[in-house]
Amino acid sequence: TVRTMGGKGCPRLVGNDNAKAYRCPALECSRLNGGRGQVILGWELFKAHLNDHALANEVAAYELKDHSLKMCVCGRVVGSWEEAHRSCRELWGDLGEVEELPPTPALKDLPSLQEVAAAKVRLPTRVPEQLQAEWSRALKGALVRVKRENNVAAWTLFFMMTKACLAKRKGGKERRKKNDANAKEKLAAWNRGEYVEVWNGLHRVEKRAAAPASEEDRLRR
Repeated sequence: TVRTMGGKGCPRLVGNDNAKAYRCPALECSRLNGGRGQVILGWELFKAHLNDHALANEVAAYELKDHSLKMCVCGRVVGSWEEAHRSCRELWGDLGEVEELPPTPALKDLPSLQEVAAAKVRLPTRVPEQLQAEWSRALKGALVRVKRENNVAAWTLFFMMTKACLAKRKGGKERRKKNDANAKEKLAAWNRGEYVEVWNGLHRVEKRAAAPASEEDRLRR
């Protein structure tokens, strides 16, 4: 029998009194409960509690390692010795190594989907060969995040990624080299989880492009 204790934050789940006690490692749980995570009795209840945090994007991978757990592709926790849940392996087929993703930013820190759609940028017709490794990593991460979380923040990152990382400026051979170098830097930053910073860099370029020409610029023309 499971009893739910009242109070703010995460409820305390109490199972068999003889079961091993586990303290929730999620920082969000500690924040909501006076500085200490809830104590859960029993391994299965503990995993269920962590799944609630995981599906709400409230637990980081490093907070799970001490308990030999990691995030599955579905967004729930799974033993670190497993590739994924059996049902997820059947659904996804041969996953290979599912890379640990950086945390998803809070939705309030991301542009709206309307802003992303409205951003007008030039994009390459194909991804240059020297960018394909980083681009594949970014694309796989975006797809895994959408499959795992399937929320507005995950979809916003998915649609942000191409414009934020691959936007280019018009020009000749030298400009193409600069475009490729810039895209490589932006993709590396994106894969480190610097999503908002990469997007804001695009926004600054847009603002500069839209700014009226100065008197000096007009005279040069």
